Amino acid sequence: MKKLVMAVMALGILLSTANAGVKEVYVGSTTSLGKQYVIKCTNGRSIYEVHIESNGFWYSGASNMGDDYKNKSINEVAETFCR
Repeated sequence: MKKLVMAVMALGILLSTANAGVKEVYVGSTTSLGKQYVIKCTNGRSIYEVHIESNGFWYSGASNMGDDYKNKSINEVAETFCR
């Protein structure tokens, strides 16, 4: 019985992660760097201080988010992050 309960719990975690999506995207603040976005996912994951620079790269704070996010809209960035 314990194994069955553990298997069901593990499956639930996998399904909730696989079905994660964007819950909310909004402008948290505006600074000299431009709009600072907040991204919240349906699985509880979130990221703050997301902004784009003139080189097309998105940054979280001072950290480059990588090529997967380059030249994307904020909605595409949120979809990729929450996946």
